[in-house]
This record gives sequence, structure tokens and C-alpha cells, in this order.
Amino acid sequence: MYKCPGCGAALRFDPKSQMLLCDHCRTTLSPKSEELTHLIQSIGQNAVGEVPGQDGKIQTIVYTCPNCGGTILSTDATAATFCNYCDASVLLEGRLELEEAPDVIIPFHMDKEDCKAAYKRLLGKALFAPSYLKRDEEIEKFRGIYMPYWIYSFFAEGPTHGDGQTSYRSGNYIITEHYRVHRDIRSVYDGLSYDASSDFSDVLSEAISPFRSMEAEPFRPSYMSGFYADVSDVDQDVYEPDAEVIVRDYMSGETVSHRAYSSHGVSASSVSPSIPVASMPKRKGYFPVWFLANRVPGRDRIVYAIVNGETGKIAADLPVAFWKYILAAVLLSVPLFFMLNAWLTLTPSAALIATIVISAIMLFVLNHRFSKTFERQSGIDKGVANKLSKQQPPPVAADSLEEAKAKVKAEEKKNTGKGCLTAIFWVMFGIGLFLLFGFLSDRGVNGQLALYIVAGIAIVAAVIYWSITGAREKKKKAGLPNAPVSSRMKYLIKPIIGIVAAVLVLIIKPVSDVWYYGAAVLSELLVIWCAFDAVSLHNRGTTRPLPQFNKRGGYGK
Repeated sequence: MYKCPGCGAALRFDPKSQMLLCDHCRTTLSPKSEELTHLIQSIGQNAVGEVPGQDGKIQTIVYTCPNCGGTILSTDATAATFCNYCDASVLLEGRLELEEAPDVIIPFHMDKEDCKAAYKRLLGKALFAPSYLKRDEEIEKFRGIYMPYWIYSFFAEGPTHGDGQTSYRSGNYIITEHYRVHRDIRSVYDGLSYDASSDFSDVLSEAISPFRSMEAEPFRPSYMSGFYADVSDVDQDVYEPDAEVIVRDYMSGETVSHRAYSSHGVSASSVSPSIPVASMPKRKGYFPVWFLANRVPGRDRIVYAIVNGETGKIAADLPVAFWKYILAAVLLSVPLFFMLNAWLTLTPSAALIATIVISAIMLFVLNHRFSKTFERQSGIDKGVANKLSKQQPPPVAADSLEEAKAKVKAEEKKNTGKGCLTAIFWVMFGIGLFLLFGFLSDRGVNGQLALYIVAGIAIVAAVIYWSITGAREKKKKAGLPNAPVSSRMKYLIKPIIGIVAAVLVLIIKPVSDVWYYGAAVLSELLVIWCAFDAVSLHNRGTTRPLPQFNKRGGYGK
């Protein structure tokens, strides 16, 4: 803590003036001033902040939330009364510790009022956002936190090569010439940053990037006065492969833009592997973030909003208030009903076909929404994985070559069995569609309509199958868990029932119109139920479980 030389009160860093400011006597002091250095030296080793004789170390108060285990640092001795991760209104437990100082820091440029204004503008555009997010007492909980980041730099110097081809017509022939172009490269890429806190979600971090790390200043604890900092607990090498991919893509793109490459049709993908990229020493920086956590009323879920404290870029979890969604749907449907009623005459068959189309659309919407929600819930960012890898023993390798071969053979047998069952299913499905077409024709259904019905069923089934299997294969390659089919079908079964009911009525062709309108009403009621499910899935995907960083061995499953 830095005390005002005029009245002795605490100084805080003011983002607007970029000065240390006393809120009592309005004295200002530069964070880089010699007077501040003398104040630090006069305080000595017992002060929080810079510690004489401890190069590369800062003395901080480490606050730990007793509810979720989240940790933040501060150079101020004021009590922390709520947790920025789980929104628990508790007095955080504090202890004095020496921490590794970062190499550089980007001071806050956006103050709290700027941050609140940006958030209110965002909420103003979110028409269906719940009312609790807009309460002033909740918005007031924004807290300024310096997030730790690893800053990566790369250079490339040496020969590169790329393959290309050009084609031209000569008479009746198309002649293609193949090239391998060689050039030397000398390039530097500096300032690519990734967050170094496992508690800070990679999704949130990427949403407010980039920071202008090239404009970072040498670290001074005075910039932290009045703010908090998160703990750096992610190894510096975790994100280096991701950073190298970005650098290679950039350097290869710049390389092929040169005429020596572009004139010979050389692609960036062929140049990228040959670029001699080497990593430079990594640096750690503190970057400014305004952080807000709102707990969903009556539920163990949390909603985050963050603002880039340098650029003002904002990202937020925005769930939907279902009553607002339904009210808007009703207000829109009433005039739409009268407009369509003035132009269209809805026959019983047309009503059923319309409900089939609507149910099919809802089927695709639910499948997509479920996939997105499950992907977000099951995903684990690299920072968390790195932290967990330090707490858990590594997986046990196969005891012998024979055991490894047996595992591979068992996996191959399992995949072969799945392939056979899939082939049998599609053969039986095709036979069933053929029999259905014949049945429809025997019942006197118009041949073209029967063909449309059978084709529609085939298309819906194929899209569902390939969307599910494609998503599962993508997750498998990415090392992510797949949702059980039963979990997905819990949502998809409703529109499927509506489609089946409508199709059966079209096939049977009952005399009474009551059956047609009854099936149509059933399908639409199921569609409304699906709308509830869609909003529920959206809200589950845009809220997060309460974090349990160091409690019960988990991360809020």
C-alpha cells in the first residue's frame, strides 16, 4: 500500500489520469516518480509491494475464497468482501506472501464508470436478458483485476521452400508446370499473449483479446494500487504450440505474398512447415481486466462479464429470460397469423405439412443447440488441464507390447462391430422407406406426395445421423467426451413424435378433419415444448457451474 505524502491516506492508481491519486486530499503522484521510490524505501520490507533486496519478487496479500477456493492478490491491506469468481459475499481469507513479479504490465486505461457504461450498453441491446443482470447493485460489483499472461515471441531466420504450380493452355493441351521455390527468410513476431491463470477461462480470455502487449511498461507495483491480480499457475510452455501455429500461418502468408512465390502459385500451406521458427525467451505480463460475476437466482450457476481494461472490448454471458422470449413470440405471432390468414387458405393437409416443416426446423435447432451446450460444458481449457496434470498421477502405460496389441485389437473389433450394425441399420431403413412408399401408393396417396414424404423422412434421418456422428468424431479427435445418445434424444424425441404423428395421419387419411387438426395441434404443442428446451439449453450454455477450484477435487462439473 502506498500512503499519500500529504495526508497519509491510501493512494490508488487512477486510469484516467494514469497517476496515483489520493481520494481524500486529491494529491497526485506519478507511478514512476522518484518521490514514490523514496516512500517505498522509507517503508521497508514490512510493507506490501516492492521489497528491498528481493529482486523479481513482490510482497502481496493472497486472498482465498473459503467457498470456491479462488485466489486473488492485492498490494492493498483493505479487506476483500466478495469473490469475483463465485460471487460469494464472504470475507476472503488473506495471508502475506512473496510472489514472482511479472516482467511487464499494461496499466488500466478504462475506469470503473467506463466499464459499467459499456456493460449497460451491451445489456441494452440484449432484449431478452434477465432483469437481475441489469440491477445497479449487481453491476456495481465490477472489480479491476490484473490477469497474468504469458507473452510469446518468435523469430525465423534461414532458408524456406514451397511447392507451387501454374497452368496454361497451348492448342488442345493444358500444360501444368510444377515448381519448388527457395528463399531465405528473416522475420520476428513479438507480443502474442495467452492467459496464465487456470481460474480464468480461455473462452473469456480470447473474447476480449487482443491486448497491445508491445506497449506494455516495465512492471511497477504502484500500478496495482487499488486493484487486484490473479495468480499465475499455468506453465509457460502450455500455449507455446498454439502460438507457434499462429506465427507459422502469419509468416507463411507474408512469405507467399512476395512475387517470387505468388507468380509460381506457391501456397502458404506448403511453405509453413519449412519456416525455421524458433522461440524467444518468454515474458510474463499483467494485463488489465474488469471482472463481474452474477449468481443466477435460485440456482448454482454463475454468469460472467469481462471488459478489457485497456481497449474497452467487452464479453459477457447473456442467458435468456423465458417470459420475455414467449411474450415477444406471442406479440409477433398474432399479426403474422392475421396476415397469413388474409392471403392463405389453410386446408387440413396443408396444416399438417406446415407442422412437419416447423417440427423439422425445431429438430435441427435443438440438435445444434444441444451440441453447442454439451461442447461448452464438457470442454476443459488448457490452463485447467495443466493444473490438473500437476495434481493427478500420469496415466499408466501398457505393461507390455502384447497388452498394447490386445488393446488395439479390441478397439478394432469394437469399431468393426459398430460399422456392421450401422450398415445393417441403413439397409433396413432403406427397405422400410421402400415399403412405406408402396403402402402410401396402395392407400391412394398421390405418387408425387408419397415421394415427397419418403424423401423428407430420408433427408431428416440422414441429417440427424451425420450431424450426430460428425460431432462425435470431431470431439473424439479433439480428445473431448461425447454426449450419450440418450441425453441428446431426450430433447430430439419431441419433434420426432410430432413429425411421426403428422405423417401417420397423412398416410391413414381419416375422413374426419378432427384427426388432421388434432395431429397439427399435438405437433405445435410439442414445438412449444421444444422452445422451452431450446431456451433451457441456451441458458445452460451461457451460464457456468459454480467454480470449485480447490474444493472437493473438482472444477465445478
